[in-house]
Amino acid sequence: MRSFAMNLSKSLKNRVRNSFFLLGLLSLIWLIFRTGAKPSRITYPCQRAAASSGSIWLTIYVLLLISALGSGDLHNLRKRNLLLFAMVILAGIGLLNSAADNAGLAGQSINLSFAETKSASSQASDIFVVNGTNGNDNGLEKLVDLMDEQGLPLYQLGNEGVGLIASNDVVLLKVNSQWDERGGTNTDLVKALVKAIVNHPAGFTGEVIIADNGQSSGSLSRARNNAQDIAQSMQLVAESFPEYNVSTYLWDEITFKRVEEYSQGDLEDGYVLSDRPDEDTGIVVSYPKFMTKYGKRVSFKMGIWDLANRTYDSDRLEVIKRSGSEIA
Repeated sequence: MRSFAMNLSKSLKNRVRNSFFLLGLLSLIWLIFRTGAKPSRITYPCQRAAASSGSIWLTIYVLLLISALGSGDLHNLRKRNLLLFAMVILAGIGLLNSAADNAGLAGQSINLSFAETKSASSQASDIFVVNGTNGNDNGLEKLVDLMDEQGLPLYQLGNEGVGLIASNDVVLLKVNSQWDERGGTNTDLVKALVKAIVNHPAGFTGEVIIADNGQSSGSLSRARNNAQDIAQSMQLVAESFPEYNVSTYLWDEITFKRVEEYSQGDLEDGYVLSDRPDEDTGIVVSYPKFMTKYGKRVSFKMGIWDLANRTYDSDRLEVIKRSGSEIA
């Protein structure tokens, strides 16, 4: 039964990939479904790609049909719209070729080169880059050394408050789980980062959480991943550190469950939804609140909840967020 389901799924995927009619139609449906509840998502790269496919589909299969119906002469549809149809087809082919090129990046190594650029703003952030690394070598160690040399050590030692991560911190690694292969965060890089965290010089007694909201299509246990060993999922990364508290949490499972904060007596996992729009953005903000595998109660906004003392500790929650196709 499982084999039949897998073959059916593979067959459907191939059919969609080989049919622009289905690809464009599904892109349009997906765009409406994913963007409708949160219009700000229209700026996401995946939404923009879906919008491009959807607009071409509308042009080919809807607008031309409407034009023909309006003329009352369907027989002349091909002659009267041949030039426009050809232009749209060429645009569609270009889009599909681009998508194919991007898909072909899976399993390949890409080296990025960055030129040094300094901001004139006094509030600019420091950005540290190590080139020529694939996530499965010593690139992260070089990055940690570079940060330390520039006065921003990864490890917080003693009571000086210098450094990013203390030995008992709860470190949340926000990855991208919505897509497999090159669409997801590099699991080799995540594994290297987890290793660096748990190898804290003072001894790591905190917890590392690999988490994401994949917008109802996420998975932290994918069969095909962005890694040299394509089978290495985020879940397998977490399980490779059995002597430490390293866990995963897929927020897709609690996205549609509205809850209140711990301080209001609600201990359930879910999403806290603000009562009013943000004054600066006008957006009603929501964020996850959940208990980890090892019993830590985490509020993404407020920090770690101490049930006994009924207080939050925001200083113990460190968030490292994915940026682009990697971790930043």
